[in-house]
Amino acid sequence: MSGVCDCCGAPQQKRVERGALVAIDEPYTLFWKGERVPLYASEARVAFELVRWGQISIERICLLAPLAEDGNDECLAHNRICRIRAKLRAAGAAVEIASRRNFGWELRLSPAASSE
Repeated sequence: MSGVCDCCGAPQQKRVERGALVAIDEPYTLFWKGERVPLYASEARVAFELVRWGQISIERICLLAPLAEDGNDECLAHNRICRIRAKLRAAGAAVEIASRRNFGWELRLSPAASSE
């Protein structure tokens, strides 16, 4: 996912911003107003894609972070989103991860968070 610097050839991180919410890859990390949100690696990878595209499907979560061996991926995808929501809430993030019927979830920033 990361690119390479044209001048020195060093790897570059991909950085995605939505208001005060910033996600980077290599390693996947999520920040709210400059403070790191403590996520497990699999959660951070999902959060990166959610911030990058503004939405994420259940199928995409299952591809990004393989979940269950018993075929209960959909339930675990819901749990992963719930954990990301809870950790964003604990960090004071003014964002909502809203369910989209027959798709997955979308990221919504409060008007105050969008202008920061």
